Amino acid sequence: MPVAFEGPPDELAGLAMFLEEQRAALLRKIDGVSDQDAKRRPTPSGFSLLTLIKHVAYVERRWFQIEVARREAPGLWPPPDDREHRIEEGDTIESVRALYESVIEENRAILATPTSADLSSLSANNLNRRWILLHLIEELARHAGHADIIRETLDGVTGA
Repeated sequence: MPVAFEGPPDELAGLAMFLEEQRAALLRKIDGVSDQDAKRRPTPSGFSLLTLIKHVAYVERRWFQIEVARREAPGLWPPPDDREHRIEEGDTIESVRALYESVIEENRAILATPTSADLSSLSANNLNRRWILLHLIEELARHAGHADIIRETLDGVTGA
């Protein structure tokens, strides 16, 4: 469920909407794919659909939970063992989707806090929230394009 903002649309609501659209685009790319195909790495990038979703889950968690919410998370970013790019034995579409959806829910809650609504407020590394949201939209859009190519390579499905 996307973040609901009261009142007329504003910059934060617009940025949150664009972020939600990119999240949804990425998650749609694993709909209707087998676990086996979701693990395939058909392009030189080395990404699979599952590793793309894992990667953006780690990226979002880092930006929202460490930068915006200023939580302590030793060893979270970058993952010390490159786990976001690895396919673990237990990784499935269901488990990776659940990981990303749980990160999204937590990040929506962070974004909905009054202090997060101040787009000029600085993060732990002196980046304002506007910059962080724009960066995440850019990052997710880039990887949604990656996912489009991978999905088309796997089974010819394009669009959405």
